[in-house]
Amino acid sequence: MIYFVMRSTFRNFATVMTCIRNIFRCWVLGVGVMMSGICFGQPEHPRLTGLPTVYIEVYYGHNVIKDLYRIARMWYVDEQDQVVFSDSLMMAGRGNSTWSFDKKPYKLKLKRPLAMIPGKPASRKWLLLANAADKTMLRNAVTSVAGEQTSLPFNPSYRFVDFVMNGEYQGTYQLTEAVEIGPGRVDITKQRIPPHADDDLSGGYLLEIDGTQDGNCFLTDVCHVPIRIHEPDEEDIEMSQQTYISGVVNEFERRLMSDDFADRLTGYRPLVDSLSLADWYICQELSGNVDAFHNAYFYKEREDGRPHWGPLWDFDIAYDNDSRVGDTRCELMVDVGFGAARQWALRFWEDPWFARLIQRRYCELLSQGIVEQMITAIDSLSLAIDESQQLNYGVWSISEQTYLERVLHTSYEEYVDDLKDYIVAHAQFLKEVFFSRSGERGAGSEDTPSNSPSRGRSGERGGGLVDVIGRRWTTKGKLPKGVYVADGQKWLKDEGPHP
Repeated sequence: MIYFVMRSTFRNFATVMTCIRNIFRCWVLGVGVMMSGICFGQPEHPRLTGLPTVYIEVYYGHNVIKDLYRIARMWYVDEQDQVVFSDSLMMAGRGNSTWSFDKKPYKLKLKRPLAMIPGKPASRKWLLLANAADKTMLRNAVTSVAGEQTSLPFNPSYRFVDFVMNGEYQGTYQLTEAVEIGPGRVDITKQRIPPHADDDLSGGYLLEIDGTQDGNCFLTDVCHVPIRIHEPDEEDIEMSQQTYISGVVNEFERRLMSDDFADRLTGYRPLVDSLSLADWYICQELSGNVDAFHNAYFYKEREDGRPHWGPLWDFDIAYDNDSRVGDTRCELMVDVGFGAARQWALRFWEDPWFARLIQRRYCELLSQGIVEQMITAIDSLSLAIDESQQLNYGVWSISEQTYLERVLHTSYEEYVDDLKDYIVAHAQFLKEVFFSRSGERGAGSEDTPSNSPSRGRSGERGGGLVDVIGRRWTTKGKLPKGVYVADGQKWLKDEGPHP
């Protein structure tokens, strides 16, 4: 007993000392930033860790306010300690609930287009995501990796950076592309402003299911889903364009909710791009995104009557990181998610065609290694930002709830392990439940990827029960207490033999 008490005390003491050491290190770095070039002849803008460092000074000492652009100057220091960008820009706060956090997100508008991420087109608009509600700071990035494995054409690229504003270290941030119409982003036709009398008003449009009803929004006629029109911009859009695009969305919804919705000619199917719909939906379920039907982008190209789904965006409370719904390892987001558009998803599942589409496409993505790619990305990204995250959590608490975090730990590694465990377990659950809902039970005999946890050492498949970390169990003898999936249904097991 004395041993365990002493061990626990030592661990708590070690945790406190680690926090103190990180805080002291951040203070030293802050002093170093101010004193460099004065006393020691060091670069005026040193790189803080192995990541690039972004310095921003807001002119006139102004505070940064949400959606109100301030004049500022930015220095971008790359991995070779070179200042590759130094120029004035406009900076504003962004986000809805995330703007209320102490560690805040920002949007940048440069004077000229710049390729801030290697291999990506230059642009004037960039974002600095704080990822304050996600203790791993990786959920948005790993979702982009998942999207890259699908047909979705635009998945926001990113770089992790250390961010210093007005001489104060802010933490680890994710520099990423803004969602906008443009080359290399949502690459569809951008309408002229103002449109000419003979312009084709059928596209392009960038839209969002927006539960916050921010900006230029309208409610759909049947399900009252709030739809925001991002582009054309609220200040530029003409009434003819507003009428056209709201009509397109309402016609899709009318057909979806009609009695003959499943008819391949008169139902909703001619008005959806089936591949982008399937990939978008699978990514929402695979990530466990409870806000999938509360906030989601889609768009419409010119001369194409079908809305296309994506880009993927805003996943910081996905992957079992939302205390409002509890453990979602064995849940479908269509059953527990938030948002008026969930009515659309529930209706999709009433169509056997949609169920088969999702099951077949999910099998394809599994065989192509989508889960393994996500796990590999988490391993590499967590290693890349390790030094930076230590600085970050010297300023911000790693063990206190910022927003809706469901589980709290005292170490970064525990959060990363939880994220990986969730992806593996939830992916297996989805395989079972998609098979069940599709009615194509023969498809369930297909092999999973060779390193999937559903395979034993010999490569043979197990019995009909799967636990929450993907292990298969036979129905003979006693099963440990816990949650299992059988025939696509969740089953809670107390100690004792299977009935």
